[in-house]
Amino acid sequence: MATQYTAGITQGQNWTADIANQIGAAWEPWTPQFWQGANVASTVEYSKYTRINKLVIATASISITAAGTAGTQIQIRNLPITSTAARSMGGSWVYLDSGVAWYAGSVYGETTTSAGFYAQNTGNWFGASTTAASGDLFRFQIIYEAA
Repeated sequence: MATQYTAGITQGQNWTADIANQIGAAWEPWTPQFWQGANVASTVEYSKYTRINKLVIATASISITAAGTAGTQIQIRNLPITSTAARSMGGSWVYLDSGVAWYAGSVYGETTTSAGFYAQNTGNWFGASTTAASGDLFRFQIIYEAA
């Protein structure tokens, strides 16, 4: 991650790209783990995060290449930075079920290192009625406070 800016900004100082980069505005790669009852084989198409002070924003697009465990909550494990507390995250997600149906919902913190997903269409945690399978696509954005 980019070095955090600790020098401070004084009145009248010019804002430069160098200062912006020192604040932590650079996006860094990370490797999210797709989980449904166990680690599910997948291909991470895109995953980046940024940290500005204690604010963490993470985003990813994951292609599923194997089956998950039916009736088990879908989670993303291995968040890029540990959260300050469980259940302190927000965000949104979409899931394409093998080209058949789209699902969407909101993110919640499961633990300080994993995120769970609430499904709008079922009113329950995501995975209760959907089993991950090869050909599915999962995209999400998570926002939280770093520990």
